[in-house]
Amino acid sequence: NNAGGNGTDIITIVITANPCPIVFNYSPASNTYTTGANVTLTPTITSGSVNAFVVSPALPAGLGINATNGSITGAPTGVSSATTYLVTANNNTCSATSSVTITVNPAAPSIVYNPSDINGIINQAITALTPTVTGSPTITISPALPAGLVINNQTGVISGTPRSEEHTSELQSLAC
Repeated sequence: NNAGGNGTDIITIVITANPCPIVFNYSPASNTYTTGANVTLTPTITSGSVNAFVVSPALPAGLGINATNGSITGAPTGVSSATTYLVTANNNTCSATSSVTITVNPAAPSIVYNPSDINGIINQAITALTPTVTGSPTITISPALPAGLVINNQTGVISGTPRSEEHTSELQSLAC
């Protein structure tokens, strides 16, 4: 509209649902696992549709991401300090990023003696008692072994020559 007259045009405005933003997250956002344990960590998508997921940096050895649904699964094979991973979700129109922190600790060590009994004679060396040990523990024993017997804190082998009579000596705790 001006001194020369009026001009008119018709325009069409179409409003459609926005395919973005994508909103998703992993809960909990910080996760601690042990080597060899099965992991399943699935994202919750609260907005938008997603058809592809990628992660950076690479997940710990033994873990992978499902490119279709974003699930992080597997069994970690090595120890990994706390690392934040960025997961990007895409839907051919837009993308969004969420973070998840993963720590992988070593599996708890174990120690098993078989047989679990020592029968010795004073002043005669016992047959060494050798355990099956997993992990790389430092091994301690409580209460102390009878006088003359020792435990190797790396291998768990109990050996030596008993110096006094003890009717029963129970292993109270073995820390690995």
